[in-house]
Amino acid sequence: MPEPTNNAICPNPPEWAKLHTAAIAATVDGEIFLKPLILAGWAFSSDGAKRKRWVETVARLRERGLEHLIESEVEGAWCRG
Repeated sequence: MPEPTNNAICPNPPEWAKLHTAAIAATVDGEIFLKPLILAGWAFSSDGAKRKRWVETVARLRERGLEHLIESEVEGAWCRG
């Protein structure tokens, strides 16, 4: 996974939203991916909750062969703890 290891929690909200949109567009069956914790979800979620949702999102992307979207959509914009 092209994720940095230096205290990265998850992508920043705008990039996480772009990734979510790209993942839905890339599926042929219209699969619904876990909603990113952005907007109110960002404000009312702990770093641990954000990290947990991100790990679940990455697992789903891997299952669908879409993990390449992480690098193209996130472009190095990570929230760090």
